[in-house]
Amino acid sequence: MVIDKEIAPKCDPRAQRRRYGDVPWLVLRHHWIELDEIADAIWIGCQAGRTVEEIVLSLAAAVPCPMNEAVAATVAVLEFLRTNGFVSYEVQT
Repeated sequence: MVIDKEIAPKCDPRAQRRRYGDVPWLVLRHHWIELDEIADAIWIGCQAGRTVEEIVLSLAAAVPCPMNEAVAATVAVLEFLRTNGFVSYEVQT
């Protein structure tokens, strides 16, 4: 995936973020995915309608981590979420 400042992940409206104790989970139909701190921050960015670029920048500040690690983590998590049907990509206009 190329990081384009105009591409924004769109969350499937049926996907829900739940917390059980201190652990955040994503739930979509029969998929239950436990989120770590990084994946949770990326999902919250997706729900907020941020572009991939904005998600990377907010992740690098929130975790904090070097920019190259924020890029790699964002790309990996978004691709995992896309493959499992939690997000799709759309160009912001």
